[in-house]
Amino acid sequence: MNRIPHMNAGKPAYSIFRRSSREPLDTLEMHVLARAYRAAWRSIHARDPVNAHPIESLDLMIVFRAQA
Repeated sequence: MNRIPHMNAGKPAYSIFRRSSREPLDTLEMHVLARAYRAAWRSIHARDPVNAHPIESLDLMIVFRAQA
């Protein structure tokens, strides 16, 4: 039994931006970070993250969309 919720393999359920300039960041490393952040959030809060989550020390903003 697979306990991982199905995710659309197309567009990710988040966007990543440079916080200071709103420049989109679309690198493999940023996607790995966003997915690890989501996994940690789920582990702590037992639900998906939604809305904007700033990581000030990295000048990042991850904006999670609500899953349908």
